[in-house]
Amino acid sequence: MYIYLSGSVRDNSLYNVISLILIFIFILVLAYFTAKLTAKLQSNSFNKKANIKIIESFRLGGNKFISIIKIGEDYYALGFGKDEITMIDKLDKDNIILPETNSSEVSINFKDILGNINIKDPKDNTDIK
Repeated sequence: MYIYLSGSVRDNSLYNVISLILIFIFILVLAYFTAKLTAKLQSNSFNKKANIKIIESFRLGGNKFISIIKIGEDYYALGFGKDEITMIDKLDKDNIILPETNSSEVSINFKDILGNINIKDPKDNTDIK
């Protein structure tokens, strides 16, 4: 027994495939813009009057970071570990080189900050320099 497909059935299946591709593209575009919006919400860029801003972060390795945080008008160097946050130093605004533009990038000499960190040897609990 032979079944012949009419032209309308073939056209309908082509229409279904094209509509599925367009729906897939729409979902990808929607996911992209949702990710962008989520990133803006997490970085607090919608709230221009925020009192706390992360200026710059520097990864030391593993789960350890040094970050420059602006709280109000003061700048702080904070160390972030797996389970702890340590204030390393309060920074003078004169030591931070802010760019001329309004971007959030800041240059600072991390050697000065790292010079204030005391690293202890876990075996005998002495300072390593």
